[in-house]
Amino acid sequence: MAVITQLLPGMSADALSKPLRCSNVAGSSKLRLMGLDDLDQRTKAYRRAQEIRSAIISDLTGGGTSDDLSAIKLALVDSVVVMSVVCEDIQSRYLAGDPKADLKQLTVLTNARRRDAQLCGLDRVARDVTGNLELYLAKGAR
Repeated sequence: MAVITQLLPGMSADALSKPLRCSNVAGSSKLRLMGLDDLDQRTKAYRRAQEIRSAIISDLTGGGTSDDLSAIKLALVDSVVVMSVVCEDIQSRYLAGDPKADLKQLTVLTNARRRDAQLCGLDRVARDVTGNLELYLAKGAR
């Protein structure tokens, strides 16, 4: 089975040159899994993914951090982020007139992203802006 790999804008082929399997001393082979932290953090794709991730986490937590989310919800957020970046790439290529922009892949990714986003929650969580009246008045008196 052939593996087809497409680079996103700003990605180098070096990211793909890492072996998927590595051998230990005993000669057995272990699967090497890559995560977002394994990517070149200087690329446009990585920076865009981090922007989207921060925005989604802020929406889901009312301005909080990733520590305020469960592990499974954070994994879903990361899934939505990666699919969002890839969808943006395909959409941009299509609008630029690239005949290789795969609209079928875009449709599949968009539907998968929607399903994951629904599991995360699509509504923005309101931030608690109610304060302590005495503290507010004390600050104004200074």
